[in-house]
Order: sequence, then C-alpha cells, then structure tokens
Amino acid sequence: MTQTALDKARQVRAEMAAAGIKVHVKTPLERLADNPLSLRAAVNAKCYQCEGEDADPGVKKRIGSCTIRECGLWAVRPYQRSVDGDEVLDEGSVP
Repeated sequence: MTQTALDKARQVRAEMAAAGIKVHVKTPLERLADNPLSLRAAVNAKCYQCEGEDADPGVKKRIGSCTIRECGLWAVRPYQRSVDGDEVLDEGSVP
C-alpha cells in the first residue's frame, strides 16, 4: 500500500508533535508580510482583518459566509465553500 502525499504529511506532523516540536501556522497577515506583492495574499489578509482576525475561532467559516456583498473583494474572498465543502457559492449574483 502506497502513502499519498497527505498521509506522509500527517505522519511527519505526528512525528514532530511526538518529538515536542510545535508547528506554527502563519496567519494571512504574516503571509502577506512574507510576500507583499501577492494579490491573493492581500485579499486574504484584508478579509481576515475584516472578520476580526482570531478574535474567536471559525474565522475561515466567517469569511466564507460573508454577507457584505457591497465589498469590492466579496466575489474573490477565500473559503467560499459550502458547509459540506463540495460546492462553491454562486459568484454570479454579485451586485
């Protein structure tokens, strides 16, 4: 049985956790600081800021279910998956 890339990554992360190595996941603001010329990083960071950063858990879900259609970034915001994660929300209804 061959391992997929995801299985290998999970195994490495479990080994790191067992060794006491803590993995730091960068916030969208940190990713933007690393690559300030990236348009995608800028959009992600702005949506992250608008939704209160990490004020409470679930920022990705809040960004994906944003209802501020007047925002110029609404159609290109990240995490636009439905709750089931299998369909992208309709972007054709942007005002």
